[in-house]
Amino acid sequence: MTVFEKPLLDSKVLSASDVHKIFVNWKEIIVCNHMFLRALRVRRDMSAGGVIRMIGDILCEN
Repeated sequence: MTVFEKPLLDSKVLSASDVHKIFVNWKEIIVCNHMFLRALRVRRDMSAGGVIRMIGDILCEN
């Protein structure tokens, strides 16, 4: 939020309503991305040589 949303609000380039429409699900996207990254790291740690060969199941879960 502090990187994108707050500067837009402060600059008043867009109305507060428009900014909130753009970032309506920002927090949910961050949570989803965090879970996806964590799953990829677990897969990497469990993979031979640290190479992830299959991610389809991770994508379906996230």
